[in-house]
Amino acid sequence: NTLQKQVKVKKQEFLNLVDGQTVIVAEVDTALEFQTSGGAYLPGLDDNFLSDRVAYLPIIHIVTLDEEGKILQIRQQWDQGSLLKQMEIIGKTGRNWPIRDSREQLTLIQSCLKSTGAAP
Repeated sequence: NTLQKQVKVKKQEFLNLVDGQTVIVAEVDTALEFQTSGGAYLPGLDDNFLSDRVAYLPIIHIVTLDEEGKILQIRQQWDQGSLLKQMEIIGKTGRNWPIRDSREQLTLIQSCLKSTGAAP
């Protein structure tokens, strides 16, 4: 509940899904609105950087299941550097860093999926 008060999920759209017997991997186009803090995504950052900001990024969800199909573990991964750049935490000195905005990554992922016919 605390995370929901800190970060509001504005959008979640499946880009790709891999379903195995004991694991599911989902690539999700996600929009997060930071309301009171960075929550688990940007812990420890001052609210001044994040208040009412929206970030767009692909998040990989890895769900491990037991033999009965019950969830054992859920892990999420995202490009932290890209998120920091979008929130302008990496400022003027970060312009030369080889980090792309997540929105560019989302466009590339969607384009690749469309070209293979795997887009939803």
